[in-house]
Amino acid sequence: AILDTDSADLKSTLDSRFWGSYFAAKHAVPKMNDGGSITFMSGTSTWKPSPGGAVAAASGAAVESLGRTLAVELSPIRVNTISAGAIDTPLLDTFFGEKRTAVIDHLTRTLPVKRMGEPQDIAEAALYLMNNKYSTGTVISVDGGILLT
Repeated sequence: AILDTDSADLKSTLDSRFWGSYFAAKHAVPKMNDGGSITFMSGTSTWKPSPGGAVAAASGAAVESLGRTLAVELSPIRVNTISAGAIDTPLLDTFFGEKRTAVIDHLTRTLPVKRMGEPQDIAEAALYLMNNKYSTGTVISVDGGILLT
């Protein structure tokens, strides 16, 4: 539970997710010429909370709100966010350890798309957002349908 979480762990997550996004934008914008695209990353825990996921949910919500606000403030630079579901990367080992295989099996059975997400899925969403000149201030969910379950 979040109330039992060490505040240093909370700070570390917010430092990387929120402040990392903030500083990336802050230092990129001066080099962007009256346009371009910034894409942030959040996660589905922002929209589908789970026990033990409060820090991820709160930091993701902060990033999504930052993205919407910057889309207004930085126009015509476009700012969007990708809300990623479970993506099969080494980070799953960090979260699930020995339970990784069981988690993947469970998600593969329960996700509407019947497979785990792959890094390529996120890359394609990022390319879409960067190339679509009419998308700004949006959050696109790349989650295999987990928000539907």
